Amino acid sequence: MLLSKYSFSRVVITYSLLLSGTASATGFLAPIISILLDESRECLQQAALPIDEFDCDSVTIENSPWQFVNRDGVIAHVSNSELNLELTQRLLWFNNSRGVLMYQTVEGNFKATTSVRVYKSSDPDMLPDLPVQLAGLMARRPDSDAGSENYVFIVVGFDVNDISVETKSTVNGQSEFEGPSWPNGQAELRICRIDDTFYSYKRMPGETVWQVADDPNTGIPWPLERADMNGELQLGINIYTAEPQFDVSASFDYFRVEAVANVMDCTID
Repeated sequence: MLLSKYSFSRVVITYSLLLSGTASATGFLAPIISILLDESRECLQQAALPIDEFDCDSVTIENSPWQFVNRDGVIAHVSNSELNLELTQRLLWFNNSRGVLMYQTVEGNFKATTSVRVYKSSDPDMLPDLPVQLAGLMARRPDSDAGSENYVFIVVGFDVNDISVETKSTVNGQSEFEGPSWPNGQAELRICRIDDTFYSYKRMPGETVWQVADDPNTGIPWPLERADMNGELQLGINIYTAEPQFDVSASFDYFRVEAVANVMDCTID
């Protein structure tokens, strides 16, 4: 998770202050170090996998395992056990244009899950009401950085005509998408990869049954065959807009990645 590095620095700082006389007494020292080491272990355990519960509020994203595409286009911070992303530039994931992606690299078969809420930056109680302002989960080929874009994603927000959960598949810089309507700007989203096949799921927060998302190429439920994306991927959280007068932020409760053996594992929580 975000950030064992910071937690250990707190242990060192506290320990040196105690020894220098700022605080003293052996009986006082041990409980403090024990508490801080417990916090450190928790962050270390979560950092060992591509997983983040966004609980280390006081540590910056820059001190974490996360990397970015278009870092200067977003304000990213963790507070109140949520990751908050505020888009600051008009950046779009479509064809070969690039939005914002905050990612870690993964290999093998996986399921990635997040819970996201999309809202206006100017008024967190309001939904985006202009076209193409969305955020969610994304899996991208690393060589897209130097060439044509290749990725899949599932996002929630205002697409071309209403609030939707949208799926998109981009092959060599050519995007196809599907965006059926969704009740509001909140959703739990999941991408699952089994070898070269992708499955995508959605549900309202609090629900227990996953709905299969639509294939952006056909408009029918996934699976989506992507033989070009069976290797290492950039996997993470995205946000983007096509609207010149954009006004969009997103909050994420968690980002979790688990290994899977078959498609049945994709819908097991």
